Amino acid sequence: MVNKWISLLIILFISCNSSGVPDIVMPVNTMKTVMWDVIQADEFANLLFAKDSTKNLKQETLKLYSKVFAMYKISNEDFERSYYYYRQHPVKEKELLDSLQTYGNKMREANYLRPQLKLPDLPVLRDTTIKN
Repeated sequence: MVNKWISLLIILFISCNSSGVPDIVMPVNTMKTVMWDVIQADEFANLLFAKDSTKNLKQETLKLYSKVFAMYKISNEDFERSYYYYRQHPVKEKELLDSLQTYGNKMREANYLRPQLKLPDLPVLRDTTIKN
């Protein structure tokens, strides 16, 4: 009887892992914010460097990614390992993507609620070549 209780406690302890994600993989909440910033960096690079023929878009994008990874104190390998894990586990990937979408909606809403900069009214310039 004692062995059954011990076995039950061990199973319960193992199954109570809150995230179910291995320790070498970033948890969903961390991965969500890293992915958000990686996506933002990617969009920024596309907007800024896509039309600039003097810049290599791929190199500039990788530079921005490395800045994001440095900000979170992770390596490219950490990100790739975590991303690969989520891609291989569809249920976890769905949880991550749903979380990312919710996070994006909150960020967009916060951006809309931020007070907008009021620019001064510009004077109306009259065309001096037109005679009244």
